[in-house]
Amino acid sequence: MGESTIKIRNHGDDFSAKSPIFYWISIVGLIVTIINLPLSETGKTISLAITACGFIILYSAYYRKIPRLHPIGIGFLIMIMAFIATSLFAPIIDRESHVKGIHNLLKMFLVFIIVANLVKTDKERNAIVAAFFASLAVGELWGIWDIINGKKQGLEIYSLGHFNHTGIYLAIMLTLNLSVLQLFKVRNLLKAGIIAAFLLSLVSLILTTSRGSILGFLCFLILSPFIMKDHKVILRVILNIVIFALFFILITYFYKQLSSKLLSSGLRLEVWKDAINVFMNSPIFGVGFNQYNKWVTLKVFHAHSLYINTLVQSGIVGLLALMSLFWGFLKTWVNAKKYIENEKMRAFWVASFGAFVVVAVSGIFNTALQSEHGLAFSILSGICAGLQNKQ
Repeated sequence: MGESTIKIRNHGDDFSAKSPIFYWISIVGLIVTIINLPLSETGKTISLAITACGFIILYSAYYRKIPRLHPIGIGFLIMIMAFIATSLFAPIIDRESHVKGIHNLLKMFLVFIIVANLVKTDKERNAIVAAFFASLAVGELWGIWDIINGKKQGLEIYSLGHFNHTGIYLAIMLTLNLSVLQLFKVRNLLKAGIIAAFLLSLVSLILTTSRGSILGFLCFLILSPFIMKDHKVILRVILNIVIFALFFILITYFYKQLSSKLLSSGLRLEVWKDAINVFMNSPIFGVGFNQYNKWVTLKVFHAHSLYINTLVQSGIVGLLALMSLFWGFLKTWVNAKKYIENEKMRAFWVASFGAFVVVAVSGIFNTALQSEHGLAFSILSGICAGLQNKQ
């Protein structure tokens, strides 16, 4: 390979200069993957595969270097090791469904590594924001239309699935939207569009009736002013809560079914009680992934809690692995602060923390870190880690 094809500089990894073809395959594939997250399961799978192929060739054939893991990547690897330990020692009933349980974890790890090592510039980050907001708006309007037509009682976006999963994804996107809205300096027309997208997502989140997701976003509203360097912190916290409360009251007033659903207790306490009993059968390594419904009489497939479900499927080993992932995020997030050079970079730094808060809080009531919302967390975490990359 000639010097004109590969040009390695002492600082920074300008992939686009070294390999236009595979750089663009990777970055365009990533954008298309993000667009497909709320819209098409098949499209997401195909575009992610293309992205991964382009990235692997880019790194192995051109950059000739192992991608940087960051503490979050190490956390993902520890979770994969916990899965292997569970595979070896857990009393698994259905091994085929157990093996399928690793798919989400592997995809999150892969997406994180790609984003953390590939995305370096404001243009790339801006393209990711645009892809997130545009595709989500289409999915939200689609979901609201289904409610209007009586097909659904709560909002569900097609590719995101169950309203709790939809809610977690929406809450993560709202943290990104609010961060962009408050920290990006954009023209008035574009700002109006961002505000409109924010209001649409806020309405959509409430219409999901996902209490855990709503609580996760509310926690971010309380915490965000403290990390945005806002001098009017208390005022901003109060304003954020008041705006959210007004929307919540307004929508629940006009949509009576929503009020009753939000206030219903559901079966969670009964599910959690059964889950603890299952956990006690194999407390160290759990009973295996996707095995919960094999051990209980209730017609449920998981324990409706990230933490309890982790204990059930991979035991204390799995819960410690999950905590290592959370620790890895916080360590990466703290390290990334030193590399923030402008308010746009700060917006992504804040948004990544928002994604973490939503996952951690909603995980009390829902199985967060799955499906598309798990990938959204991985993408924003990857952007946070990538802030350390030199442009």
